[in-house]
Amino acid sequence: MLLDRLLDHFDRVSRLHIDVNDVRDQLIAMGVQDEINFHFVKMDASKIRGLLYRYERHDAPYGLPKFVSEILIPQDMGEEAEAWQRLVAVKEMLHITDSDELCAMSEQAVDNLFDQFSLPPELRNGLDSGGVGKSFLNDRVRIYAALAVLLPAICRDKLRPLYESGRLTSREIAEIAKLPVRYIPVVMEENFSDFIGTIIGWERSEERQE
Repeated sequence: MLLDRLLDHFDRVSRLHIDVNDVRDQLIAMGVQDEINFHFVKMDASKIRGLLYRYERHDAPYGLPKFVSEILIPQDMGEEAEAWQRLVAVKEMLHITDSDELCAMSEQAVDNLFDQFSLPPELRNGLDSGGVGKSFLNDRVRIYAALAVLLPAICRDKLRPLYESGRLTSREIAEIAKLPVRYIPVVMEENFSDFIGTIIGWERSEERQE
């Protein structure tokens, strides 16, 4: 339950912004990897936003292996570059423990999930009837999980009344949290925590079946 454990730590943080290195250090402390490194490289951000490479390294001939993740992030991500780089870094870190099934979800199934969470609770169908299986935690959904880490629950709860009353704009919240402004309206939705809870529930289901 990677996301569950990670949010259990960060959801109690009440000051923004969240340092990406703190997320990395927490994942290492949780035993997810022994080493996680970030590299800013020349990549076409319009085609791919981040790559994860995992491998084992032996520092001594008969020593225990070290589990290492190298995360590649585009140098140039245009407007809001720092915000996008932070989001990509955390999104790729959340992929470290993905199984093959969790990487294979179809776009249509993820669209069905999003559609359900745009409806009032009483009109939503069950996840299974929407064609959402255990593998829906693909790259697109991991972005939303990363948003939950970088804008923790206690901060969302404090900011939401200010956002709904118009005292804070999406851009102002984006600047505080150092996140892309396009995602702030989504994160400020009351049902965003329910959406994240569903992701956690499917992670638990996946673990029980392994």
